[in-house]
Amino acid sequence: MPEPVGTALSAATASDCLDRLGVAGRVLDPRVAQLAPGMAAVGPAHTLHAIDAPGAAEDPYAGEVAAVDAIPAGAVVVIGTVAAAAIWGELLATAATARGAVGVVSDGPVRDTDQLAAMGFATFCDGRSPLDSQGRASIAAHAVPVACGGVEVAPGDVMVADHDGVVAVPAAAWADVARLAAEKGEGEDAVRAALRAGESLRAVFDRHRVL
Repeated sequence: MPEPVGTALSAATASDCLDRLGVAGRVLDPRVAQLAPGMAAVGPAHTLHAIDAPGAAEDPYAGEVAAVDAIPAGAVVVIGTVAAAAIWGELLATAATARGAVGVVSDGPVRDTDQLAAMGFATFCDGRSPLDSQGRASIAAHAVPVACGGVEVAPGDVMVADHDGVVAVPAAAWADVARLAAEKGEGEDAVRAALRAGESLRAVFDRHRVL
């Protein structure tokens, strides 16, 4: 995955770059939101297809175990879609962290939220629930396309998540997004400096065409 400009690419910049490329419909519904202030993640999607049906009685967590053990380093776990219970919690986050995961985006609730916040594990979710997945929900497959926050996310799509929201950048567009983000960053630096120097917004925008 090409390195974005700076230490992290923001969701707003990723969205703007996709607009410039004519790629629409890649911003997740705002109900999938940051669990705690300061959480952010950028990385390729490792997808989990969750269903509101229990796993096998003899091994109810088999899908979760297989999916977490398959997480590649640097990935953002993407879970779609479940409502009956919380698939994700502290122990899965601990295992994911050890494998090098940088965050999770869940179109469903999570639990152990105090622990997740204390860990600093970047978590984006649709609410919270104390309900365990056992007997209620399970992972039917991983590394397959999933629907998350109204967006179809394929394995390897680059997830950009922060306080503004979550953007799923198609893998095929990532190199162009990274390039445009670098250009946008340089332009915004110039605009910021001019505005701080007291120039009018009109004059600065007309010169740089950046806002």
